[in-house]
Amino acid sequence: NIYWLFDAIAYCKGAAIIRQLNMVMSHSEGDNKENKSFQDGMKAYLKQYKYSSANQSQLYSTLDKSFSSKSAEGLTVEQIMSTWTLQMNFPVVTVEQYDKDNLILSQRRFLIADENQGEGTQPSPYGYQWYVPVKYKTSKTGNAEPGVSDLQWIRPNGHLVRAFADDSIFVIVGGDGFYLTAYSLDLWNKLTANLGALKLSSGEMQVLLYDTHLLVNAGFYPLSRELQLLTEFSKSKDYLVLREAFWQIGIIESLINMEGDLLKTWKAKWADTVVSQFTEAKKSGNGYTDQLMKGLTMKLCLAYNDNTKTDINCVAEASTLWNKKKSKTSEVAPDYKDAVYSYAAKVSAAEWDEVWKLYSDPSATAVEKKLLSKALAETEDELLIKKYIGYCMDSSKVKKSNGLWIMGTYIATANSVGAKISLDYMLENYPAIYQNFVTLEMENPYYVKSVISQITSETDLQRVKAKFEDPSTGYMNDIIKVEYEAGLDTARANIQWLKKNKDFLTKK
Repeated sequence: NIYWLFDAIAYCKGAAIIRQLNMVMSHSEGDNKENKSFQDGMKAYLKQYKYSSANQSQLYSTLDKSFSSKSAEGLTVEQIMSTWTLQMNFPVVTVEQYDKDNLILSQRRFLIADENQGEGTQPSPYGYQWYVPVKYKTSKTGNAEPGVSDLQWIRPNGHLVRAFADDSIFVIVGGDGFYLTAYSLDLWNKLTANLGALKLSSGEMQVLLYDTHLLVNAGFYPLSRELQLLTEFSKSKDYLVLREAFWQIGIIESLINMEGDLLKTWKAKWADTVVSQFTEAKKSGNGYTDQLMKGLTMKLCLAYNDNTKTDINCVAEASTLWNKKKSKTSEVAPDYKDAVYSYAAKVSAAEWDEVWKLYSDPSATAVEKKLLSKALAETEDELLIKKYIGYCMDSSKVKKSNGLWIMGTYIATANSVGAKISLDYMLENYPAIYQNFVTLEMENPYYVKSVISQITSETDLQRVKAKFEDPSTGYMNDIIKVEYEAGLDTARANIQWLKKNKDFLTKK
């Protein structure tokens, strides 16, 4: 089925490994200068096969002709890429001290539930081993600039031993490698103590944040490492780094959103930081990234600040902008819309209705509707959430092509109230939901997965299993089965994460 061939894995993993290949081919051995081998190879491929069909072997063969590093390592593009395209998953590279003078870099398959290595695994022609391209930065006292290594390889079932007499090391220069990097505790401490000296780019900081988040979830790292980075990078003046940091803070928030006092403490932890970020952003210029930063920090300030600070009141500013929008005095600036619409939808039922009117306006653009549909889901009023779900089920109010997407992507994930109501509604009404959106083959499984993925308690997990795995209910079908199982895996991971980390967060 064409829908299942071109899924998120095809698009996201495909783009990531092509980016990695570009990094590999565009690296000249010995001088650390980039060339255009990948672009040249792609141009040659497109020229040779224009107006005809071609397969991946023909692509690899054409790229091989401009692969400048081939002679140094004796590798072909097809050798490398087959390990990334013909087996599932991706590796985690572990970096450890081998002896007092050397480091050792090794690879293993990454699984979010690492204790399940080998359990129920589909056979792989490469044994879940890859040709892993490695570049790394090092810092050393007295050096103004970090050192950058040449491209090196960890081959299948092999490892890489390299001399190390530096203060710190960071693997995946540029953030282009499609793998995670796990550092031993001593190297982690050196890395985090020398972040400034390593001069990490925006992309490299995002990679470090994201890798750490996944490695904590998989049990490679303790949660303390993630909190250490979040505390550091939540103060970043880089828009993309700040957005990534608070995305992770939001993930943790969603995992503890049923833990009342703990949730309040968690949100209060970031209050001073977001106020400071919003205050600084307001002083910045009017460039593109300045405007993005202002919108993001207003949204964060509204979400995490208790508004008792006397030096800033983001609520007052959001209220002013919203009232001007309602009175048609002026439009909300594009980068503030997410924050302002969200604020309005959460203020009261009357203001929620005003946001709904904007969504219902036939002249609203698709971009505007997307922002408004997301804002409407962020209310914590149970009656409004139930009303919104009803609207999504009614194609006269919300387009059928949008209704299930909103229910799964926005309402189920916005907050604990939306998650609970979405789960209850799905368990009571799934056959009717499925029939209402029966033509949406891709959205139906995603909706089920999204709702189940918010579960953080064993009780709710068993409620889902009782409904969907009882043949007499008619809830299960072949279309949703794979995503249903994926949702259960996420729910189990959530439950384990909370068991493991709740006490730690409570003490913090």
